[in-house]
Amino acid sequence: MEKALMVRGENYATKEKKARRCNRCILPLGYPGLSFDKSGVCNFCKAYDLAVRTRNYEVSRRALARILDKHRGRSRNYDCVIGMSGGKDSTYVLYLLSEVFHMRVLAVHFDNGFVSPYAKRNLEKVVAKLGVGFITVRHDWPTMREMYKMFLRRAGEFCTPCNVGISIPILKFAMEEGVRLVFSGVSRILDVASPRMYASKYLDRCYFLNVINGQIPRDMLHGRFLQSWMEILRRATSHVMWLKLPDYVEWDIKNIRKILRREFGWEEDPNGKFHADCMASDIKDYLVYRRWGFSDVTAKLAALVRDRQLTRQEALERVKSEEANKEPDFLDDFLNKIGISRTEFENSIDKTHTRIPNCRECWWFGSFSLAKRLFKRA
Repeated sequence: MEKALMVRGENYATKEKKARRCNRCILPLGYPGLSFDKSGVCNFCKAYDLAVRTRNYEVSRRALARILDKHRGRSRNYDCVIGMSGGKDSTYVLYLLSEVFHMRVLAVHFDNGFVSPYAKRNLEKVVAKLGVGFITVRHDWPTMREMYKMFLRRAGEFCTPCNVGISIPILKFAMEEGVRLVFSGVSRILDVASPRMYASKYLDRCYFLNVINGQIPRDMLHGRFLQSWMEILRRATSHVMWLKLPDYVEWDIKNIRKILRREFGWEEDPNGKFHADCMASDIKDYLVYRRWGFSDVTAKLAALVRDRQLTRQEALERVKSEEANKEPDFLDDFLNKIGISRTEFENSIDKTHTRIPNCRECWWFGSFSLAKRLFKRA
């Protein structure tokens, strides 16, 4: 008999039978920040209703067109910059901006050491066909390996080095090229993972430095993972706009995949993974599952149900087969590559990024926020 996976000391097979889920989406009881009303509908569904109540894509597309027209042709080489992972969302952003809106795009790709074969092949095909500007950023592996280890051991996550490692170069290239538009494929509607589960919505400069804790010299971080205060000031005065393209146009996942297959011969992971661009993504979700009993897979499927891109029954069937409740085949190779033992990995399950202070917990952040609000009122 297969041994049941232990989640926070409980048998999840038993816990799953008792789980209560939202009557509208599929978020389970115990999801961070979740609450139900009298009809059993969760607060995330209600927040979605408020967010889409005023959604009008005809209006938002016109607003986007005005923004693009204002910045088109203002710089010598490029009109906008995007981060390009090789996944479907960033590729669709590139396709829309280049082919539909006729912008000159600089695509910046970050090689974190775990880019999947699917992503590599897709990147080659897309860039070759569109003929856009393309830059691959690679930081030295010894530094990346140490950072992965530090974040996993101290914060129970290892995605922050990648998130920071791509955002800083994107800003650098945008300012060097005199570009004022940076686009991403992050959706406020579909990318709604809790900041208690994933550090991507928690991390900032203070959090990053508190995890590093002086173990890596700052001169090795500046320009790659950190900006100097002068660079931060220059960024603040450069008026670079970070825009989420899904805020302006329809973001239907099935239609996006259809377009990418038609235009580029897009290759997909046969298991239908949400983040097939990174081989370590399964390990990220597995780690979160071991900690919480569910991962971003459940949150993604719930968001698709809210947005009427999946039925609730389809999502319930998919979560049974796609949730990260099995040890990824790549786990041993991943641990060996970054130099972490199995024992250390198991210990990281009890760690959490929220125990490490970020800027919001610093006294000066509260003072700055108060001053900003008072200034707006004046």
